[in-house]
Formats: sequence, structure tokens, C-alpha cells
Amino acid sequence: MFPNRELDEDRKVKVLMLGVLHGTLLDETPAAKIKNVDPKQVRANVLGTLQTLYRHNIFFPKIDLQKFLISEDDPKPKLFGFSVSFDARDYPTKEDREDHISVDTAMISGRLNKLGYIE
Repeated sequence: MFPNRELDEDRKVKVLMLGVLHGTLLDETPAAKIKNVDPKQVRANVLGTLQTLYRHNIFFPKIDLQKFLISEDDPKPKLFGFSVSFDARDYPTKEDREDHISVDTAMISGRLNKLGYIE
């Protein structure tokens, strides 16, 4: 907190902590390629991450599994690269927002199926 700053927005500082992520792109990593991985759990983690983003109105123009990393050391997929995202409240209608969610979820689910991350 910086209570002596003139502008209200300068009195509080929002911090984003960054760290190094190790792994391979999930889109290039079939489930059979990683030992000790539970494909159902990976799938649940990816789809859960998407739902968390949607709840907070964070959308990507195009989301795919190339935005997720996975490794044998930590088989929980990590989403990275938020530079090209937008606030879903910019959609003119609720239906447009819901269509975006449906299309993204179907696309990601289909790709997860092809890689062996099945329900």
C-alpha cells in the first residue's frame, strides 16, 4: 500500500508472481507418453481450469492445448500465456458468451480424447 500517492489507483499495487514452468506442450503429449499419469485427472484439470477462467470472465480468442504444459514430475497441466486474453463482459449478449464457452469446451474435449485423456 502507498497511502501517500495522489491517485487512488496508485495507492494499491497488484502483483503477478511469475515462475519457470518445465514440461512439454500438452497438445504434443499423448497420455501414453507420460508415466504415472491419470488421463482422467489430466482431463478434469484442464476442463476445470477453463471453467475457472470462464467464471472470472477471462477468455482467449482461441484456446487450445498448446497453452498447457505437462511433465512427468508434475502431471497436473499448467496453463500459461495470458497475454492474448480478454474480458468476457465485452460480449454484447449472454448467448455470445455462452457460445464461446461451448465451442472452446467442445474443441478442447475433442483434442483431449484424441490424445488419450478420456473420461
